[in-house]
Formats: sequence, C-alpha cells, structure tokens
Amino acid sequence: MTGLQPISPATELAAIELIRRQWSEQPACGVVLGSGLGAVAEAVERELVIPYGDLPGCATSTAIGHRGQLCCGRLEGQPVILLEGRAHEYEGHSREQVTFPIRLLAGLGVTTLIVTNAAGGCIPI
Repeated sequence: MTGLQPISPATELAAIELIRRQWSEQPACGVVLGSGLGAVAEAVERELVIPYGDLPGCATSTAIGHRGQLCCGRLEGQPVILLEGRAHEYEGHSREQVTFPIRLLAGLGVTTLIVTNAAGGCIPI
C-alpha cells in the first residue's frame, strides 16, 4: 500500500504555492482526464506541466493511460487546469489522497469541474 498518512493543510498550501509561483492565471475550469482521453490534453496550449510526483501531497497513478501530471494552460483562449489521470483507491491510496487533486483545484480558484472516465459494460449474448 502507498502511504495512507493524512495530508496536512500545510502540504495542500505548499502544492498550491508551488503552482502559483510558476503560473499566475485564475482558471475557472478544471478537467480530470480519464483513461484514453490523453489526446484532449494536446488541444491545450501548455504553459506549465508538473508530474504528480513533484507536487507535495499528490499521489501518483499507476493506471494504464494516465500520464500522471497536472497541466496548466489555455483552451480556446481560456485558462484551464487538466489533471492528466488520477490516483485510485484500488491502487492503495486513501480517499483523502484520491480527492486531494480536487481540493488543489478548488484552492487554485477552479469553480467548474469536468470529470471524465473510461466506462464499459457487458451485454449478455
């Protein structure tokens, strides 16, 4: 299991400050990209990319198709933050760790969140 220790408010603030030092935009929109949607990120004019492992408190993803990075930039001229992949409880992360990036987005000013995922189903034959 990955460390299940709590994420302190100081750690959350450190992650926000790390991003703010490098990108001062005020994004209203954040997008969580699920598996297979990495190409959406190519439409963003990237201004800052930070691997999750370099963000204080942020768990890394091991799921196939998840780049595991935060991307700040512009989409259609508007500032946006993308979460390219995410951590999951089935990877051994706590709920606090899984939801940390969403709290991070809120701390950066995001008020609209778009969450995508790859979902499948089975139809009996």
